[in-house]
Amino acid sequence: FSREASSQVVTVPLRQENHLNLGGRGCSELRSCHCTPAWEQAQNSVSTNKQTNKILFDFLPVCIQKSFFYSSLNAKELQNYIELAEDQEFIRQTLPAKNLCAFIADGSILPRESGISSRPMKASVPFTSPDSLRISINLPHKGKITGMGIPKGITLIVGGGYHGKSTLLNALELGVYNHIPGDGREYVITDATAVKLRSEDGRFIKDVDISMFINDLPNKKDTRCFSTLDASGSTSQAAGIAESMEAGSHLFLLDEDTSATNFMVRDAFMQQVIQREKEPITPFLERAEDLYKKAGISTILVAGSSGAFFHIADTIIQMDNYVPKDITASVKNYAANILCLLFQLLIFSFRTAIAL
Repeated sequence: FSREASSQVVTVPLRQENHLNLGGRGCSELRSCHCTPAWEQAQNSVSTNKQTNKILFDFLPVCIQKSFFYSSLNAKELQNYIELAEDQEFIRQTLPAKNLCAFIADGSILPRESGISSRPMKASVPFTSPDSLRISINLPHKGKITGMGIPKGITLIVGGGYHGKSTLLNALELGVYNHIPGDGREYVITDATAVKLRSEDGRFIKDVDISMFINDLPNKKDTRCFSTLDASGSTSQAAGIAESMEAGSHLFLLDEDTSATNFMVRDAFMQQVIQREKEPITPFLERAEDLYKKAGISTILVAGSSGAFFHIADTIIQMDNYVPKDITASVKNYAANILCLLFQLLIFSFRTAIAL
């Protein structure tokens, strides 16, 4: 054949099984297959080699020289980066001694410019810690800074919609990493072992012990060594917690919005309708205290609709127009008054029953 003839596109019918469809329950039919002549493949190979050589011997050496050679860097800026990193690590190492699991410095800018940007939002409200949770830390380079220390235990972050609850949790989630100068979250520091947990419907699970949360499944599967190709929301979250515990995490971060509802809590009415022996799930609400008291694992939970966690929370922070407020004492007093009223109502009902 001539070069002109061989350069024509050759099409052949092709039917191919769709391997993306697990179980082979479907197939896709491709109308044609493009066959590239051998001489054209060789030309493409030569072109690719030239591009690779240009990257390896022209572009990459310049990048290395500008990025890693001290003589190419701004000495003052480099020193600032080093000192900031050392200050950040100092805070992270200081947290256990102060019985804290996280720290957010006053003046931090937590919101981001957009959902796909890591730059700080302009004209946002700087973080201001409540007086009851404000602590000070003397850093090796920056000196004294103040901010909100979140104690170990169970911390509940509440508030109305769009008041900054999830923004605060996202900042804490990324607080396991050191941030660069100008990020706005330079001194938002979280326990290095912190893990953000969420429901992951459809995830793969292999030989994970989820019996702390799930038992007596109708299909008789052993939850002490559980495997599945398609986990439910509650099962996936239980597996995530078990895997995080095995990995050595000491801090769980959860958001009510991204958690499986039936995994997190079961209200009293549902417990009356569906008896415990018919429900294989032990909700996180009933395990959170034991996780901290027996395993030393703290929890920071964002909640906006359910008040079920109030009575077990050690610290309760309300986000009000992006400003945190410590409402632990007021909520505990309110809960105590409710219990007192219920107790008085119970006594009154008992006495009425006796009189009748």
